[in-house]
Amino acid sequence: MTLRSTLLLAAAGTALLPASAAAATRHAAPDGAGTACTQAAPCSLTTAVSGATSGDDVDLGTGTYGSTASPLTTSIQPTALDVHVHGAGPGRRATIISTAVDPVAITMAGGAVSDLTIRQLSTANHRGLLLSGDTTATRVDVRVVGTGGSSACQLQGNAVLADALCVATGQYANALSASGTLSGPNAPTARNVTAVVTTPVPAGNDNFGNAISVFSVATRPTTLRLVNAVADSPNHDIRVVQDTATAGVVRSFTVADDISLAGGGYALGGAGNTAAAPTYGGDYLPAPGSAMVDAGVTEPANGLLDLQGVARSIGPATDIGAFERPLAPVADAATAEAVTQTGAGLRSRVDPRGSATTYRFEYGPTAAYGSRTPERTAATLDPARDVAETIAGLTAGTTYHARLVATNAAGTATGPDLTFATPPAPVTATPAPAVTPTPTPAPARACTVPRVKRGTTLTAARRALTRAGCRIAATRRVRSRTVRTGRVVGLSVAAGRRTTAAVAVRVSRGRR
Repeated sequence: MTLRSTLLLAAAGTALLPASAAAATRHAAPDGAGTACTQAAPCSLTTAVSGATSGDDVDLGTGTYGSTASPLTTSIQPTALDVHVHGAGPGRRATIISTAVDPVAITMAGGAVSDLTIRQLSTANHRGLLLSGDTTATRVDVRVVGTGGSSACQLQGNAVLADALCVATGQYANALSASGTLSGPNAPTARNVTAVVTTPVPAGNDNFGNAISVFSVATRPTTLRLVNAVADSPNHDIRVVQDTATAGVVRSFTVADDISLAGGGYALGGAGNTAAAPTYGGDYLPAPGSAMVDAGVTEPANGLLDLQGVARSIGPATDIGAFERPLAPVADAATAEAVTQTGAGLRSRVDPRGSATTYRFEYGPTAAYGSRTPERTAATLDPARDVAETIAGLTAGTTYHARLVATNAAGTATGPDLTFATPPAPVTATPAPAVTPTPTPAPARACTVPRVKRGTTLTAARRALTRAGCRIAATRRVRSRTVRTGRVVGLSVAAGRRTTAAVAVRVSRGRR
């Protein structure tokens, strides 16, 4: 599956926002105080909204305003034109817990809300969200527990509700209503909305407990346009009641099987409608194989993102309902390039498939890897793209394993295992030991061996040889004490008075 053209979706980027640009941004926080309403010094929710002037932007961040023990009791209702009240951004909703008649009411032209979770805790006949006139709400999750005809979401005038979940759990409550009770004529639109009622009502109460309820009053005709909508109730999925003014629903690409008409009310069916029961994969997300998956129409008016911040269209067509079924990313096979003895480049391709995705390369000397590159991010609307990293600190002559790992909210994908080898280290020759040449002795000067007379003492004979410049070439033991005249001199070695040995010294002529 691939994303639909980003260019196509970009055209819808402002379709669901106020027409005028925000003049200023006012910041609120659950513990905000004062009147500055800046990011550094946020104010309370009530102060931020009540002080907004035409074109202002009211940022609630990701805070939770009110609690089950201490819910808000005052409606959030701007009094200036073109005021936009919103959470921190797609997938980062602010939460409002309230028992007010209308926890959030947007009634001034150009007004808008987005990225909010609204919980109506009152069991009385109270709404969760009211849109009236030329107003819009996108990426809102609204749930009510009230009974007696309350509605999670109520639309009047030309209001547009998109990428929204409206759930009613109290008996007799409707999930989504379009009515002429307060004003008219009314021609609202619900696009990519999931409307769910969970509690059956006794027979004979056809006007209550319906997923989508449309009715006119006196001179206030009401026609609701449904596109890519899910209507799911144990009672009627869609109920249209006409008074003296016209009441009807015009639907296309909707999931609904029980449509009830009264008083001349009408339901016009266009393309793509189905009576198949919706199936969910958890908290009203489409289950794999659900009739909602890839069954809607992809139009610029759908906007860029669904209720959870996932791309509004993943696959061949938009999913019906508030949610696009998220898909795990795709991690392609990795390749190695510019491999050296100590490093390499790793390259692959990752497809986030419509959800913010983190990815990294894992590598190591075994298939257990053990090392990883820093995590990088592919944004929600990014198409499939090439990714690369450079790794270092490798060992020469070693086989390495590597793969790409990508993770998003729908799961983790791992690319196939890659192996590559670093080149071996070069062989270094061991130098031969240095050879010290044997010096050639200098030529000796000639010596003339003196004649030694018989009876010459040992000492005198040695001295005579030394003076003549002769050296002893060899020695041997002799038994005779006789000192002969000639070139062999007998030398006696004495210890005390006794001669213990006699040494004959042969003198070589011409050597020292």
